[in-house]
Amino acid sequence: MNLKRKCGESIPGTGPVFEKQAVHWVILGLLLLTLYGVSRTEIIREGSLWGLGSVQWLWTAAGLAAAHQVYVWFCWRIELHLRFITRHLGRRGFSLYAFGFAVLGILRAAAVFFLAAANRDTLPVHPAVLKSLAVISAVPSVYLMYSVARYFTFRRALGGDHFFESYRNAP
Repeated sequence: MNLKRKCGESIPGTGPVFEKQAVHWVILGLLLLTLYGVSRTEIIREGSLWGLGSVQWLWTAAGLAAAHQVYVWFCWRIELHLRFITRHLGRRGFSLYAFGFAVLGILRAAAVFFLAAANRDTLPVHPAVLKSLAVISAVPSVYLMYSVARYFTFRRALGGDHFFESYRNAP
């Protein structure tokens, strides 16, 4: 029996859902460890909103981002490999998945705004520079939404190719 495994191979006994996913989990762990280090710096620890400190908002935002990513990953994997969602929920499966995606996405964005409000005025940069950077960084986001709506469709961007055979061979 060959005990050597290549990096990223399946975790034994987990089947195709976890196949080649180990590296992703390691990266998530490293990102969270890095965030822990960052969360201990003084500039991050300053500020609060509604009685919660910036660190709590940081971890709320990071936790929601990780939960959102894991939710999408898990739903896509169990649907792609096992057809689990459509087998158990039928035609409603994609809509229910998309609802969960939207709720987590909205909470994720809200947590980032709350973190920004809690930690406001802690970066020693002129407000005009910060507003300019906000506008500049918003341009790619707006273009992304435009491109998805025009060329790709939101249904497909949500992972329709994992749920609907008709999307799998589309350009």
